[in-house]
Amino acid sequence: MPAPSFSPVQDWQLRILPMQVFVPADLPEGFLVQSVVAEDSPDWGASYQIVFEGPEGAELTVQGTVSGVGDIFRGQSRQKFQNPWLGQGIMEFYEPDSEEPVDFRSHWLQTGPEAPFHNLSGKGLEPGQALHLAENLGPRQ
Repeated sequence: MPAPSFSPVQDWQLRILPMQVFVPADLPEGFLVQSVVAEDSPDWGASYQIVFEGPEGAELTVQGTVSGVGDIFRGQSRQKFQNPWLGQGIMEFYEPDSEEPVDFRSHWLQTGPEAPFHNLSGKGLEPGQALHLAENLGPRQ
């Protein structure tokens, strides 16, 4: 599985953020960076959202923020995972007929009590693939 590849503009947007950005160490076959939104607002602080698109409408979104996180709604099933940088996490899985626009979403993860929050969500991936991605999120080099 390949590592994410960013355009020069996307790379610059992520590098100037005053927070650590986390990305998957590898992506499922056929996934490419679709969009990057990175900002440092005087009101809300730094945040980013990276959307990856894959075959047959599959999608993965990784996001981070220094403040203002919302609740994660309980899924029809959940599974714990361990990430070497962000610690233990929980992945919620949603049925197709649920009100959630995604198939899975992790709870917000932090490297420490005052650190930024990170999570990932997506659709069109098997639960094992989603957990693998969560376990392999790491600081962007």
